[in-house]
Amino acid sequence: MRTAIARLRRLGFTVASVSVMSFALMMSLLWFLGNPGEIHACKCAVPGTPSEELETSQAVFAGRVVSIQHSFDPNAASVSPEDRTTVGFEVSTVWKGIVYEDMYITTPPTGGSCGFTFIEREEYIVYGYDSNYDDGGYTVGICSRTALLGLAQADLEAFGAGHAPQAGTGGPVPEQPQDTARDGVEDNFSFDFESDAEEWLVGFADLPVDYDQSTFELDYGHRPLPDSLEGSGIYVQGHNRSADLFMFLKRQVGGLMPSRTYVVSVSMDLATNVPAGLVGIGGSPGESVFVKAGAATVEPTAEEGDNRHLRMNIDKGNQAQGGESMVVLGNVAHREVQGMKYRIKTLDNSNLPLVVDTDSAGRVWLIVGTDSGFEGLSALYFSRINYTLSTVEPPATGGYRPPVWAAVVVVGIAVVLAVAGLGWMVHSRRLSRRGMAPLTNF
Repeated sequence: MRTAIARLRRLGFTVASVSVMSFALMMSLLWFLGNPGEIHACKCAVPGTPSEELETSQAVFAGRVVSIQHSFDPNAASVSPEDRTTVGFEVSTVWKGIVYEDMYITTPPTGGSCGFTFIEREEYIVYGYDSNYDDGGYTVGICSRTALLGLAQADLEAFGAGHAPQAGTGGPVPEQPQDTARDGVEDNFSFDFESDAEEWLVGFADLPVDYDQSTFELDYGHRPLPDSLEGSGIYVQGHNRSADLFMFLKRQVGGLMPSRTYVVSVSMDLATNVPAGLVGIGGSPGESVFVKAGAATVEPTAEEGDNRHLRMNIDKGNQAQGGESMVVLGNVAHREVQGMKYRIKTLDNSNLPLVVDTDSAGRVWLIVGTDSGFEGLSALYFSRINYTLSTVEPPATGGYRPPVWAAVVVVGIAVVLAVAGLGWMVHSRRLSRRGMAPLTNF
């Protein structure tokens, strides 16, 4: 190494210039070796005819993908041989094998290991073979005739009608229940209360623990809407004797992705008979009864708090102010109410951001209610509640992985620069020997 450096110095190089080029070459090689990109090693023979593949497969069925779970980080630089993707299906038709209505199959983690890439909510015809994973079941790869059902007309014609799957669940069921939620896709929960309360529960807060029922006049239940309206709703009533009464409905929903953040959109229809512009004790019967909506990871509950009053265990804000878990949608005043007849008022949070985190089982609590500053009797119906929850993309992990061609380009540029620098130095040395002004040494 010292001899090589000495020779370069005789040609006009300084130690610094040699070090810079050596460092550039070394870093380029390290960058290339540390980011090799994905190496595709899967080699497949051409699949046989539908009948031939049916004969060699252990299971053949058609179904819709409802869940996809990876045992690895899809953004990581590498995966292990034990890694796999587990895909859940709602099976519609079976042509071979022991297949259940809810069926889980596995596939290798990458295309390089012959893994098949499924898309949720799409329908496929699946050719499965016995899995080599410890928990058994069927495995699917890209070397089979597995394909989108819409592209498998030849297979469907060859197999005929098939038969229904067995009842129950089969295959290597994932440790956590899977669901139909996907990144960036909305999950909708809509309630119209036509026949019952649809599992919504009613509660009251911001009143004494030992409140007097005859004074507060609390009432609620699933009831038909008043004569001027059609349908049913959840009736809620209360007399605000504590200068601040919160009446609320809550319900838990599931089927979401576990431990994920969702953006929440809410809209609702209220049946109210309070006209706008009225004056009352502590505030207006309409404009001072604030309608709120929100969502929470924990169950919203009224618990004993300061001054022996029932307080919410979530941050709902106070009256006209929203909180971390709830936002203000508006109030119960309706400009078209006449003669105290009930009218429908629609509210939403279109301009109010609201997010919630699901629990480890993919569940959240929905909550709506009124936060009153009017010190009088308030009574209204919730006739429709609609929630739309959309997943928030999690931050990417694993870092940037440049493709192989980019690594080759960078290494090539480093080599070209090193050679050019070497030529420059040799040329400068020759000029110096001829008595001409040498070029600046690196």
